[in-house]
This record gives sequence, C-alpha cells and structure tokens, in this order.
Amino acid sequence: MTDSSSPLKRHRLSFKQPPPPEPQKASPPESGPPPEHVMRILIGMGGQFVEVEMTDGLSFDAVLAAVRSSPAAPPFPQTWVKLVASGAAVQSMEALCCCEAEQDPVFAVFSRSLDEMKLSEVAEELAMEEAEFKGHAFALSKLPPGSHPREVADYLWTNNLLLTSSQSTALFDTLLHKLVASGRHPGCCGIRGELMFALHSFCLQQHHVGEPNDGSDECMWAGLGWNGKHLPNPSQRLLTRGRLKSWGTVAATASSSSNDSWPSWDVSQIRAVAVARREGKPEPLAHMMFVNSHDHDWRKL
Repeated sequence: MTDSSSPLKRHRLSFKQPPPPEPQKASPPESGPPPEHVMRILIGMGGQFVEVEMTDGLSFDAVLAAVRSSPAAPPFPQTWVKLVASGAAVQSMEALCCCEAEQDPVFAVFSRSLDEMKLSEVAEELAMEEAEFKGHAFALSKLPPGSHPREVADYLWTNNLLLTSSQSTALFDTLLHKLVASGRHPGCCGIRGELMFALHSFCLQQHHVGEPNDGSDECMWAGLGWNGKHLPNPSQRLLTRGRLKSWGTVAATASSSSNDSWPSWDVSQIRAVAVARREGKPEPLAHMMFVNSHDHDWRKL
C-alpha cells in the first residue's frame, strides 16, 4: 500500500467500449438486361390485338412494322398504319411508353397506302366534311369590307384547308360581292379573276373549271399551269357550271362533287400533301404544287 507521499502517481483507468461493427451491406446483384415486357396494341373494335415485345433499343418504326405484319391487319397490298390514344396520334417511343405507364389504350388505325389509291380517293381523304366547311365559310363571310382575295387565300393556307370544286364555287358566290380586287396579280383581271384564282389554288380538282366567267374572257383559265406544265383542253378539263365563250369548248361536263376522270398526272401533288397530313407534319400544304398564272401563284394576289 502506498500513501500520498509515495512517489508513485495514481492513474484513473478508463475503458471505452469498441463501436459495434457496421452491418454488412448486401452486395448488389449483378446487373443484367432489363426484363422484357409485352405491350398490347388494339386493332379495330372487335377485340383483336397485337402484342409487341418492348425490348431495349426498340424503334418506333419497328413497332409500326410489327403492327403492320400482324395477322389481324387488313389485307391491303401496302398498308399505312397510325397509332392513336385518347384521340391523339402516338408518333414516338416516348409517347408510346407514356401511354403504357398511364394504362391508356393504344389503337392501330390502318389505311391503304397512298401509292395504291386513285387521285380521286386521295382527294376524298383530304376534303373537308360539309359541317367543317360551313364553319370556315361563315368565318370567311365575316371578313371586313374592303378585304382582298389574298386574305381568303391566306385563311385557307393558315388553316391547311383544301376545297372540293363545289365548295370553291359556293365560296365564290358568297364572297364575290364582299371583296375588292387588289390589282397586283398580272394573271387575274378584276375581282372575279382574283377571287376564282385564290379559291382554285386550294381546290382539289384542279382539272375542273368552276366558274368560267373569270372577268377576262377566260384568259385566266387558259393560262393556268403547274411548274411550267399545262392541261390540254378539252380532253382533261371538265366544266362544272356555265359554258365557255372564248377559250374553247369543253366537251365533258362534270358534277362539282363527282369522282370523275382525273388527269394522268398529279398536277398539284395532292398525294404528297396527303402523306404529310398522315404523318402529322405542321404544314402539309407546303408540299403542294400551287397553280400559277403568268408565272405567279396566289401569293402575288
């Protein structure tokens, strides 16, 4: 035993508990390819469908090809297909995956290839329904006094509208006495020529003569061309009302809404317009070959 005078010094010993060992983290499983899953795309209203394996790197074109080759697809020689969900077109893998995540049913809509369709059938696809036409006709009838035919053409261009021959004639009758001529287009004379040229520029049946009285003894009609080409008269021109007095005699008379004999070539390239519209491009009319008079189209009005 030692006392306070002992040369030995006292030390307090303390013992710390060692920290508990950290729990061992489980090793992550070896990474591998994501599991494949199948998406169902409905065909028609009869309960038919096609199942597409949504593999990594799958392209949207491959999805369309799988749908097109399905036994449930229509037996067209060449088939065009569009996917639709909630009334809107599905045009990318991202949009398709969103539909799957939201459990939004996707439908396949089939059409014949435009290359397999007659020009009259292409025009029918591009034409407005009468209810839609009446709405646009009402809007055009509200153009302010003093407006020019160019404003009619601008309206049709902005709204991507194409007219049947009968619709063009109806608008001509409605607007003739409400507009004034600008006098800027060298191929059109007066309000009759300018208005008919503006409307005919957006007419699907370019071989029709909708209103023969163009204010210039039919010179406007005689001078129409498409990229330097012209339709011969009378073999490929059809008169829908009235009669020609100066230009010549058109032997055949057509109904303004009929699917009559069309020219052998697509003068205004409406087939390209239909392709652009099916693909959802923003300006399908940019693919149209607009008719010229004296080397100027409707933009000169």
